[in-house]
Parts: sequence; C-alpha cells; structure tokens
Amino acid sequence: MRKIRNITILAAALFCLLIPARRGLAEAKPEETVTNGRLTQVDWKDENGALTAGPQGYATVEYIYSGGNVTERYYDAEGRPYRMQGGFYGQTITRDGKNRITEIVYLDKNGEKALNDLGYARVVMGYMSSGDSTYVGYFGMGKKRVMVPALGYACVVTEYSSKEMTRRTYQDENGNPVDNAEGYAVIRQKLNKMYQVIRTRYEHADGTPALNADGWYLCEKERDAKGRVLSVKYYDTAERLTDRGADYAWEGYTYGDGTVTVNRYNLQGEKVPVSGSAFSILRKMNGDRITEEEYQNEQGEAVNGAQGYCRTVYAYDVAGEISGIRYFDAAGNEMTL
Repeated sequence: MRKIRNITILAAALFCLLIPARRGLAEAKPEETVTNGRLTQVDWKDENGALTAGPQGYATVEYIYSGGNVTERYYDAEGRPYRMQGGFYGQTITRDGKNRITEIVYLDKNGEKALNDLGYARVVMGYMSSGDSTYVGYFGMGKKRVMVPALGYACVVTEYSSKEMTRRTYQDENGNPVDNAEGYAVIRQKLNKMYQVIRTRYEHADGTPALNADGWYLCEKERDAKGRVLSVKYYDTAERLTDRGADYAWEGYTYGDGTVTVNRYNLQGEKVPVSGSAFSILRKMNGDRITEEEYQNEQGEAVNGAQGYCRTVYAYDVAGEISGIRYFDAAGNEMTL
C-alpha cells in the first residue's frame, strides 16, 4: 500500500518550483562568503575564477538575515537578478524554533512580494509538536488563500490521533472540501486501540468514494492481537476486491522468530509470484527495520527473482536511514546491479 507520507504535500506543491541540476557543469565550483559566522553569499565560479551558472542556473545567491527570516536573492554572472524556474527572483523563508519552515514568500527582481508561476505569493505551514504537518496554505498578494490550479486546492488540513493521521482534507479558498488534481478531496484513516491504521479510504468533496492515483478507494489492514499486519486488501469504489491493474489483489503476512513472510494473492485467492519464479519474500527484521529480504519458491527455497538477485541486505545509519544495500544471488554470490 502507498504510505500516506507526511508533508509530501509541500514537496508536491513546490515541485514545479524546483530547479533540475544542470549537466556539464562539473567545472563550476562554489565559493562561500561568511560574515560574522553566517553564510551571506555563494558564488559559482569556473576554472578561471569567473562567475558562471551553477547547478541551479544562477551564478550568485545572496543571503540576508532578519530575525527568524532568511531572504535568498539570485543573480546571473553579470550581476542581474536571475529568474528561477517557477517565476521568482528570490524568496524569504521563515523557520520556527525547531528549524521547521513555517512560511515562504516569493520575490520579484526588486525584492518585493510577487506571484510565482503557480499563482501564489506565499505558502504557510503548520506542525504538530512532533513535526508532522497539520496545515499547508497558499496565499495571493493579500491575506486570502488562493486556489492553485496545478494542485487543485488552496490549502490542506491534516488531523491526527496521537501521532497517526486520521483525516486529510483538501480545501478551496473558502475552506470547503474540493477535489484535488488527483481527483479526491478527503483521505480518512481508521485506527485501532493501539493507534495503528486498519482502514484507509478516499472521498470526493461530496463524500462519495473516490479512486486514488494507485487505483483503489479503500484499503483494509487486518492485524493480530500484537498489532502485526496479517493482510492488506484493496477495494474499488463499489467496495469490491480489486487488483488495481497489478499482478495481485492482496498480500498476506506470516510471522516467525524475527521474520515475516510475504505472499501475494489474486482475486480468486490463489497465490501468485512476487517476482519471477519466486512466490514468497522472507524478511528478517530488527524491530521495525527490514535487515534482509530473500526470494523463495513454493518449497521455501532461495531463488533468484526477476532482476536476477535473491537476497538483499540493508545497512542503516545512526538516524535509522538506509545507508547501504547489497545484493546476492541464490548461490550466495554478491552481485553488482
């Protein structure tokens, strides 16, 4: 199931404003200016020391500090204001005491607030104490929210029970539910007594069932008394089991000593391959982290999957993020993909 990620909303909202790294600029190197312990300017220079376009297109970015705000202004190699993809020449970013971005104001070539190419001049974010997003709103030149055509909404409000999301609502400029660009207005999640998700469903602005981008309306997770997932099933808007155009309709999980085995089933409840001739994935766990995954055939024997490898070994850094992945074939030989 696609995880309902937190504040991917903001990433989606700003996606069109991000600048793709330019290729062929290996010779451009940054030169930093630090004043009173703060970074105040970065100049991109070529091998001869001349200003040149950096990986985001500008040659110079200037940082101006004022209270909790940092203003970035962009310039080309001739010192002229540089128009970033997205239609702005600078931005003022406000952060809270936990270094979370709470506001971004977009600027024109004169450093004044201006509408960007997506049709808003300011975006405001709110958070729970845990850091989870509760609000993202888009504003025009004044104090009123505005609809962002590329997104299909003016703001998104997220509600929680404990730290788990229970409802996310996309709203128009007046605060009414509105179908976003993906075709739904509300995501609801039902939790069990342990605050674990057991049901997720999508709705239109009028409350009727809506399909999400993955092709399902309802996802149900069956859990055991320990809260472990036993099955994940998907349903269409008529609440009929659906395969969503994939090779399987649902997944089943069985647990061993520090392991979980994943199997997939079709609409008729028949077991289907997970990859090539492999019918199962055996996962070794360390708490909630997957440390190893192994493809197995119907007899429980190690077998190579469709990509030619059998076993995947994960390494994690101190922050709990994946820091390395190694692949092995069914004979135990390490592979390079």
